[in-house]
Amino acid sequence: MVASRLKLIASAIAFLFLLPLSAFAQDPIKLSLVNVSKSGGDTSYKSVYKELKKSDDIKLRSQKSLIKIAKKLKIKKADLRSTKWRKANKTKLGRLVEKSKLESIILIDVYKGGKRIQLVSIGPDGTPLSSDVQKISRGRVSQSKVREMLKTAFKPVVKAVLKVRNGDEDEDEDEDEDEDEEEAEREAERERKAKAKAKAKAKAKAKAAAARKEAEDEDEDEDEDEDEDEDEDEDEDEDEDEDEDEDEDEEKVAYPSLVQGFRINLGVVVGKREFSLTTNSTSEPFTLRHESPYIGGGGSLDAILLNFGSVAIGTSLFGGFAPFTTLFRDPATSEVFEFSSRYASIGLDLNILIGLSEALTLAIIGGAEATSVTIDANQFYTGSRYLSARGGLGIGYGIGPIGLKLNAIVLPVFDTNTADGAFGTADGLGIGFAPNAGIFFNITDEVSAGIRYEFKMLPASMLKGPVINDANSDSTDIIHNGMITIGYSL
Repeated sequence: MVASRLKLIASAIAFLFLLPLSAFAQDPIKLSLVNVSKSGGDTSYKSVYKELKKSDDIKLRSQKSLIKIAKKLKIKKADLRSTKWRKANKTKLGRLVEKSKLESIILIDVYKGGKRIQLVSIGPDGTPLSSDVQKISRGRVSQSKVREMLKTAFKPVVKAVLKVRNGDEDEDEDEDEDEDEEEAEREAERERKAKAKAKAKAKAKAKAAAARKEAEDEDEDEDEDEDEDEDEDEDEDEDEDEDEDEDEDEEKVAYPSLVQGFRINLGVVVGKREFSLTTNSTSEPFTLRHESPYIGGGGSLDAILLNFGSVAIGTSLFGGFAPFTTLFRDPATSEVFEFSSRYASIGLDLNILIGLSEALTLAIIGGAEATSVTIDANQFYTGSRYLSARGGLGIGYGIGPIGLKLNAIVLPVFDTNTADGAFGTADGLGIGFAPNAGIFFNITDEVSAGIRYEFKMLPASMLKGPVINDANSDSTDIIHNGMITIGYSL
């Protein structure tokens, strides 16, 4: 009994410092890790499960089998999630632990849109032993935080299990002492019968009866041994089934990119505009080119508003602004004129996000965008403004702290204004496109950094206007935008 106590205490100390437990303990603590989150929580569950799985002296039982037993006892996940219910139903929780053949249950709850995680440990008698709440981001918890939380949860579990096990050992010792006394009495009886063997016939009959009784006892012992063997075989089969169930749980697909929440991204925009316009006039051909680099700022507010398991609905509000200077040279006099200029864009997307795996996400994108390059009033060219719809597909892929995004966007341009209408009104719908790609790094659970590039092409055909009144004009606007951002999750 003392040796067993020392082994269990050593196991607790070893767990707290994350040492291998097999060197200390021989009887694993049987417990189940149960995800009671209202939605999601799979990624954090897997992180905690993997940390517990490292120990050979913790026997993890399937959460599936425990949930089945809980249903039979009319215990819901919502009950297990409720602090008030757990405190008021210790007896019911104790029955759940007993029926599940466990010594402890650890509950994991991820809530507030993946911003909080709670670990609750339940003792052998159903008593809630500990509760630890920590901040996380987008449903992800770091392994270092998992270890800290398990230290808090596991310490009272060991004490409670030790107390129960010690009580069981004392009872076993008392039973062994009673059996020894009974065996001694039986031995004395057999010796007395052996001495009186030849004295009388009655004593001979008594001896025969004792022999028969001994034979019956041996038969009972054999039956008990067979029953024990069958029980062991059943336990082994049950453990194998539970291990298979737990493996299925471990392989469960999670969608960390679909966790509800908000992210603000702000950064620097470095870009270049390349514009060309050509008239189709036969009498007075006209060509206009405008190119200018710029540096400014931009950002986005991204949100996951609704989550339906492997599908989520989100929005993205984005924009950028950059001032620059335009130089025009008068072809007649070669005089150079300088004008203040501005690049600006703003847009809003509605996204349907589909989780294809834990790492891979497909986005169906739809929205609208306004883009403009304006130049102060002058006799040459005062800029262009575009209103366009947006539609396309995107792919997101996460590898640990690194995320990749690639979007293919089509821009149906339904309104174009060039030089305040000097070249006429737009003729029909222009089809542009805006492919973009980015790579992002999670610095902490809340903070990230990113690099993004977008190539935007906006075409337009214009009817006759005040300046060119005998022919139509065609233009192409190409905008290169590079962006370095810092993001923060809310």
